Amino acid sequence: MCLARAKRAEPAEMALLCDSKQRSAEKDGQYYEGEHAEFGIDFLAERAQDPNLSPFWNAPTVILITADKTVRFAEIDCALAAENILIAAESLGLGSLIMAFTEFLFVSEKGKKLKKELEVPQGYKHVCMVALGYKDENPSAKPRRKDAINYIR
Repeated sequence: MCLARAKRAEPAEMALLCDSKQRSAEKDGQYYEGEHAEFGIDFLAERAQDPNLSPFWNAPTVILITADKTVRFAEIDCALAAENILIAAESLGLGSLIMAFTEFLFVSEKGKKLKKELEVPQGYKHVCMVALGYKDENPSAKPRRKDAINYIR
């Protein structure tokens, strides 16, 4: 997959976790240990402490997307890559989900070891993860707010 990039920078790295690797990452104790108040998202910090949490929603394949901390707008490039993955997955009849709360995975000591195991380059930070798998359901779209777009004439 080609990534959008500015100034010929390579702003993103992706790690593909399939079956056994992501299962061990998902189930090997709590990667979420420690204080998460710095994230300012209390409900996610609370959810992260649930020992039954399946952060990857039991998906058979997960893609970790990380960004070079020194490249301006690298997070945007990564978000575009994630969106392209979701569009491609849908076209193939696969279910997909972008997860940003998985940042919690990498703040504990176990999480830092996981980052090394996944060969995330030095100087790169977590942006999101994308879970891929076959859909259990295919719900219809929820109604959208009609006032979400402001037309300026």
